Amino acid sequence: MRPAEPHTETLNVFERLGLRWMLGRTRSDRPALSHWPGEVLESIKKIERSTLIQAGFLGAVSGALFGLTELGLLGWFGEDRGGATWSDQWPYWVMFAVFGLLISVAEIALLYWRILRAAGRVGALAGLDMDRDDVQRMIVLGMSRAALNMPNPRAEVHGVDPYSRLPRWKLIMYAVFYRLKVGATSMMVRLILRRIVARAAIRSIIPFAAIGVYAFWNIIITYWILREARIRAAGPNALRDLDELTKEDCSTLEPSERHLLFKAVGETVILSQDAHPNYVLLLGQILDRCGLDADKIEGEWDNQVLKDNKPDDKTRLVLLRTLTTATILCGSPRKAQREFLAEVAEHCGHQLNRDRLNRVQRGVYEGQGVEASQLDAATPVRADN
Repeated sequence: MRPAEPHTETLNVFERLGLRWMLGRTRSDRPALSHWPGEVLESIKKIERSTLIQAGFLGAVSGALFGLTELGLLGWFGEDRGGATWSDQWPYWVMFAVFGLLISVAEIALLYWRILRAAGRVGALAGLDMDRDDVQRMIVLGMSRAALNMPNPRAEVHGVDPYSRLPRWKLIMYAVFYRLKVGATSMMVRLILRRIVARAAIRSIIPFAAIGVYAFWNIIITYWILREARIRAAGPNALRDLDELTKEDCSTLEPSERHLLFKAVGETVILSQDAHPNYVLLLGQILDRCGLDADKIEGEWDNQVLKDNKPDDKTRLVLLRTLTTATILCGSPRKAQREFLAEVAEHCGHQLNRDRLNRVQRGVYEGQGVEASQLDAATPVRADN
């Protein structure tokens, strides 16, 4: 497999810490990247449920500590928080902010530690072994990034730039919101809720009114993170199956057809607007299997190629199976990705069956990889063809 920079190189301190933690917890006696048996999938779900419960408990404890802090400060400064004006109240708000920051930092640190631990256990159950090669290292690094809620590197992947059509201002906003999703957003929810509750609740219980919201918010955030971690652990199963399904046909494709395949997958990656580690693996796998050099592939996808030159059965089979897998490889596909798959299928005399595509996506998410019949059913031949 091709090197996976920048996913495995030039790591920041948090990525290094996350990778080091995962390194010690992803060795397993299970076969590497095998389909997950029923008992393994159930164990993974049990880990996820337990982590969600603990995340909710942490949120509730955090909310209670915020309430106790406020009650203590009101008892110290009085109900008017030290005065009627800001100049009189600023000591109260400074102390509240300091205690609130300490509580939030402790909560987030414990939450991420628990999620990272859960991701490590999922990796072990999935059979990930860091001693095999750079590919495995990149998979586990991707899982640690997911567990730490860190974005993927904003860089090209084997010559494909997922962010090439994303305006710079949107890229900056995504990066800012990604980092604020847990910390600042949680604090804003708390402040807004306090403003609403303050008008309706009894004053003595106002400080504790948001405990349930804190717990619910933690559960939602943790669910998003654990879902992404599982996608990164399960994705390589689908890639292995896809390679087995297409390797013979790929070896007989003409150079122009191999370029067509790579560009089609590259278009799907660009439409995802995310340098997902599963896409790093897929693009590297295609380059290796087709004997391509990314630096020598010029231009991007052009629909006119399919319009002018209808691919033969072999090329069509490889193209649609690969593109279908790429569409669902990083979770629920974006609307633009589904539309692109439907458009390519249309040019090939096929059509997109979204229900079947969703079934393939669920199977990948549950560690079952992909099968030829499933992929073909997602883009069946048109009745009028």
